[in-house]
Amino acid sequence: MSESRRRAPEAERASAILDRLAARSPDLIDAAIFDADGVQIASSDGTDWTDGAQELWAAADGDEPGAGTQVHVGTEDGEVFAVRNGTASILSTSRRFALASLMLTDLRTALRELESGGTG
Repeated sequence: MSESRRRAPEAERASAILDRLAARSPDLIDAAIFDADGVQIASSDGTDWTDGAQELWAAADGDEPGAGTQVHVGTEDGEVFAVRNGTASILSTSRRFALASLMLTDLRTALRELESGGTG
């Protein structure tokens, strides 16, 4: 079985999780989910976020790979949030002045959903 066929159910589940995340997070613009190896599983906008995710985590880690577990960056145009654990990571963009504690909680909830194989 090809890698893409093996990943299809995982990608469908991740896409459904992103849909639920968008429904409960009104400030969310787009998001993407990655596996533990940094391979993108799904994105809400259909684009490849891999390069940006790698750069963001490299900046968060500094000299200690894997050290960063969450990121929040705010700009004049909006905000970026990222959360990771040992099995997956999720990045999102949001409108400016999104409540960071809620966004990070919503992202952690999405990762727990992915880990559990749950459907919400």
